[in-house]
Amino acid sequence: MPSFTSTIEDYSPVIIYSPDWKQGSSQSDSLASSYSTSSFFATSTSGGTASFTFNGTGVELFGSKRGNHGLYQVTIDGTVFPAASGEATDPGIFQTSLFSKTDLEQGLHTVVLENQGSSGQFVDLDFITWHGSIGESNEQLSVTTVQDDNDSFVYSPGNAWSDTPDNLGFFSGSSGHVTSTPGAFLTYISLLQCLGDGVSLYGPVGPAYAPFSIQLNGDSLSFSAQKNFNISQTLLYHTDGLGPGSHTLKLLFQPSATGQIFAIDYAEVYTTPSIAESSSSGSSSRLSGGAIAGLVIGLLALCCILAVGLWYYLRRRKAWAGNMRRRDGLAILESEMSTKPEFDLPNPYDSNISAPVMYEYRGTSLSNGQSRLIGGPEAAATFMDFASTHSSSIVDDRLSDSSSHYAASTRSLTRSIANSTSPRRVPSSASGVGSHCRVYLLNS
Repeated sequence: MPSFTSTIEDYSPVIIYSPDWKQGSSQSDSLASSYSTSSFFATSTSGGTASFTFNGTGVELFGSKRGNHGLYQVTIDGTVFPAASGEATDPGIFQTSLFSKTDLEQGLHTVVLENQGSSGQFVDLDFITWHGSIGESNEQLSVTTVQDDNDSFVYSPGNAWSDTPDNLGFFSGSSGHVTSTPGAFLTYISLLQCLGDGVSLYGPVGPAYAPFSIQLNGDSLSFSAQKNFNISQTLLYHTDGLGPGSHTLKLLFQPSATGQIFAIDYAEVYTTPSIAESSSSGSSSRLSGGAIAGLVIGLLALCCILAVGLWYYLRRRKAWAGNMRRRDGLAILESEMSTKPEFDLPNPYDSNISAPVMYEYRGTSLSNGQSRLIGGPEAAATFMDFASTHSSSIVDDRLSDSSSHYAASTRSLTRSIANSTSPRRVPSSASGVGSHCRVYLLNS
């Protein structure tokens, strides 16, 4: 497995101090500049503790040894190690190792530093280094920085967070988010759906900053970003050993006093090729919760569209049916009302006609196409009877505005037959709807 070494300063919220520990500075100690980042935490209370939980194989505590320091003792996972002395001749020894353990099994461990000095004797803590491993052997560890404006960060509620915190120039990439709304929280889903083994969150600490809690995989831990001095880009939280898969980290802002704030700067994701590959293959074999929710919403939307379409179709069908009316016991569409009888009657008095002329009448009110021969004056009488009997069929009474025209045409046709002596053929039956009547007049 590729190993790594991480260092956290004394003011990081991941180090939990009992209330008697105080943050030192150049204002209270002229030798403060001898400490890493000119900062340290110290206590003179016997029994005062500082604890740190990490995932790894080793840990080392650094502090100072000075003339006013006494005994201290370290415990790891309940195992108590022999007490050691922190006393040294002034001006003292700084940034020195107080305790080291490097042969731990890879896993989660908690180390506790306790002051066992007599009344008035100090122990201090400067920084902590721990060692861990991720992935498989002979792999390269990859650490990816994710800025606060990345889609991996989800701020809730959105209007409770501002992207213009004070001293923005001290933030990584000059980008950060801040909130002063109690109960506001951010959900961090790491890059590539947290396809990593470890993640670190960074942000500022200081007098105005508040306590917060971290929820990860069902566990909740409490921390505080309230420190005596403003320090930017501080490790607010770290976890590793998560293994492949998706992990969601939720940070909740929990102010303990009015006016406190909380800010986030960036995140770092620790991963290796084997972890990324395993996570990707696992993700490809199943749908994520977001994908399932999207499918459900899509199906519901489709059902709504189909329901509206069916309602519209039935409504249009009902309106279409309302446009029909009843006549002679039969349903007739309004559109059929536009059908008109057709006449194809050449002018019988045209002097240019030298050959026999065929007269044809086509009406939509006659039925079959059978015919019989009539001629001479008898034809006129026969046709007059026919026209008199079936005039309502010859002239379509649905078209009242054109009935007089059709009647006149019929009378003209009848007179032509009466004046002719040549054989004619007229239909032998003229009852019903929708057939044609054809009259052939052969003028000699």
